[in-house]
Order: sequence, then C-alpha cells, then structure tokens
Amino acid sequence: MKTISVACKTVLLAMVAGSAAAASGTGAAATGLEQTVFSAVKDKLSGLFWRVGQQPLEEEVEEEVKEKEGYVPDWSQYEDETVLRFNWTTARERKAFVDATKTLVLDVWRVGKHSGDVRLHQARVPNLLRLLPKSLRRAESRRVMIADLEHAVHSTQPESREVVDFSTKSSMDIQTVSELFFSDFRSLESIYQWLDILEETFPEQVRTEVIGKTHEGRDIRVYHLYSSQRNVSGKKKTIVITGGTHAREWVSVSTVLYSLYTLLVHHGSRGNGAGGEDNILDKLDFLIVPVLNPDGYVYTWEHDRLWRKNRQDTGVPLCRGIDIDSSFPYHWKPSMGTPCSEGYAGQAALEAEEARAFTKYINATSERHQYFGYLDWHSYSQTILHPYGYSCKETPRDAENLLELAYGMARAIRWSSGKMYSVLPSCEDREYDPDDSEGGCALDYMYKMHAIWALQIKLRDTGNHGFLLPKKFIVPVGEEIFSALRYFCDFILNPEDESYGSN
Repeated sequence: MKTISVACKTVLLAMVAGSAAAASGTGAAATGLEQTVFSAVKDKLSGLFWRVGQQPLEEEVEEEVKEKEGYVPDWSQYEDETVLRFNWTTARERKAFVDATKTLVLDVWRVGKHSGDVRLHQARVPNLLRLLPKSLRRAESRRVMIADLEHAVHSTQPESREVVDFSTKSSMDIQTVSELFFSDFRSLESIYQWLDILEETFPEQVRTEVIGKTHEGRDIRVYHLYSSQRNVSGKKKTIVITGGTHAREWVSVSTVLYSLYTLLVHHGSRGNGAGGEDNILDKLDFLIVPVLNPDGYVYTWEHDRLWRKNRQDTGVPLCRGIDIDSSFPYHWKPSMGTPCSEGYAGQAALEAEEARAFTKYINATSERHQYFGYLDWHSYSQTILHPYGYSCKETPRDAENLLELAYGMARAIRWSSGKMYSVLPSCEDREYDPDDSEGGCALDYMYKMHAIWALQIKLRDTGNHGFLLPKKFIVPVGEEIFSALRYFCDFILNPEDESYGSN
C-alpha cells in the first residue's frame, strides 16, 4: 500500500511537471514568470488530488505500519532510482539545473558552485535532460554517483533495527558503553538513553533542558555543558552547536554526539584533561542540540531513510514537512517550489516548530550566555561555509578574521585526518542563483542576531556515498571534526594568538 501511494504521487507530479515543461517549450528551462505560474498550478492540483477521501493515504499507511511488529522500511520505494552529478562552468547552466529540478520536483542532494547532485528514478532522466541546455545534456557533463540507490540504502542500514537499550548499560564504564554506542548509527530512543547515562556520569557538568515540542509531540532537547569548578556568576562565553536539522544527515547527529562526549571525557573537570590547559569546559560553556529535527529523524528510521524535512502538516497531505533550515527569520522568503519540494520554507518565518522553539530559547537565554560561537553541522560535501547564505552581495562583518577561522578549521581537519575541506560563502552552496536573495537559514540568523563567529560545516563525503555514509566513518569523522572544534575554541579564547591549533 505504501509503494502504491509513492507511485501515485510520482505519477501525478510527473504529469503536472510534464505539462509545465510542454507549456514552456520543449527542451527549454522555464523562465522566472513561467516557473511561478507552474509552481502555483502544481500546488493547486496537488491539493485537489490529494485531499480526496476521509483520511490522507499517507496517514492510513502510517497507521498500518504502527500495527506491525519489528517493521522494516520498504526498500522498494528506492527501486530503479539513481543519483547523478551534473558539472557546469557557467552561472546560466547552474540556474538551468536548479530550475529544471524544481520544475520536476526532484530531490536535489547538493548544489555547489560547479556541480550539483540529484536523485531521481531512471525513467525520469530523459525528462530532466529535455529541460536542460544542450551543454548539460552531453554525456561528459554528468556522471553516476550512486547507480543503485535501493542497494545503497539497504547496505548502509544499522546491523539491527531494534532499539539498543542503553539504559540497561548504565553500570558499565562510560568509555566502554560509548565505544558500543559509536559503533553504529543509533535510533532517537537509544541516543536519549545514552545521553541520560552521560548526565548521570557527569551530573555537575551536564544539564538537559527541553526547549519545545515537535509537531508529533517529541521533546526537542538541548544539553548544557559547563565546568563545576568555575564561578557561575555573570555571562559566560558560550558556543552553540546544532545537528540533525535535516533528518537524513545521520552523520551530523553522530558527530555532534562525538564532540559532546569528547568534551566531557577528555576536556572536562573530571576528564583526562582535568586541572590542565586542556580543560575546555573550565573556559567555555556549550549549548548542544544533537537532534534539532526529532520527528524527521525517527521517520528516517521507520519509513524513509532519505526524508529531509520535519513532519509538519502543510495543507497537502502527501507533501508533509517544512525545511527547518529555511524557516529562520533573518531575510526569510517563501519558497518558489511546492510543499512537495525538499526546501519548502512554509508560509511564514518560524513556521517550522523546531526553528521557533530554538530561536525562542536562544533569545530567552541571551541574558545568561555570551554567545561567542555557533556551529551548525550538516552533510555532505566536506565544506566549511561562512555567512551569508541569503545573498553573495552581502559581506560579513570582520570578514578577514572569519575567513582565517574557517581556513584554520579546515587546516586542523587536514592535520588530523588528511581530508580536504573547502571554504565557501554559504550563498554559493544553496539551491538558487547566488545573486538572488533568499534567506531563512540558521547560520545567517545566529551570526546576525547572536553569535560573534558562526560557521556551517558540511561533513564527509564528497558524493560517493552522499547522505548514506557507512558506519565505519562515524569515529573518523567525529575525530577530525573535534580537531576543528578545538581550533574554533582556541580561536575564541585566544583571538590574537597565532599559535592556536598548532598542537
């Protein structure tokens, strides 16, 4: 039944998109005006078709799924799907790629300055090529990144889909428990159980707060890391870290958790660095949100591994979800696409409940914390992004030092693991024309409104696995990114010291 619903949705979108392409002229990408009209038509038709019946089909499917014991996602939903990379040399080609994928409502995995990755059914490749300029239709302009998506999804699943009950392992040594924890990707329930053990182990250095609820009623949790030895009066230099904004980016969650663990065990008052220069928690506070999108993350475990948005209603039953990272209030703009698009920003700023809860919490705690830094972890592309995302025409304040910080973090990663991370303005990494204004990202909001320094890091890899990074990379990515985090901390603590990060 689930497979049928997915197929019906795909057919409908293909019909609408096909009509749009025909109206704009075969072989030519839609113009700005035509694109707007087609988007409106798609929204209207989606609503007319998908509101039929007493209950949305997707909700019926979910109710059936909940009744099944030991449910395993239907891998056939990815059957005959592939991920292609298109390479371009001009801004016109880039815009044509973005316009064509929006017209066909495709799942764009990445858009960079010189290339973009898109997921689609093999049967729809000709439809996409017809909307692209001749230069991008050439075989040498594209290559297959993932030939068999169904196999890739299945082969990178956790060894056991059953929840590992970490609450029963609280009597074990924390390092032993954590070695088990980081041996694979973990469900939301297992993550929270493991974090509860950390809080029990370090009660004077970790405090959990629930900052809000998701659409489906799950807690949005923030973990406050601090030193038990430090005077608690007055504002403290604080670094905010977020992960799991986009549900399918599992490695962003595991990497945030790895940094949280390393800070406590090796750089806290009771850790290996206690009493020495390595005790970061004696000098800085951290507010860490490991899973900003709990509903979406659970959905990737139970239904669709490649789900990206949250799980809010949009008014179109089979097109749920708002892109949390397009919902923040700084230079927010409504999406050009339909609610079915992966980057759907909603109808108003902070419509995404997770973004609203996060900004409310940050605003409310600004009297207690001096927000010196913000780090937002995503995947993939091995890139460090600096503000601004909404426009390449806007220059960030203190741009020279911000770039020095970003390149220094990239260098720290290279020294740690040999991996190369590029540095770019965020505007060159978003799914629109860099010369156009489109905002709403957490990076811009935090940098403009709260944090002195703010960066977004897109983790491994560069596309061979995409969002489906195997579990063997959990610890290596965690280690290299903690090296970057350590550099970030040293930069904040010693901004005039040119030797930071040299150890």
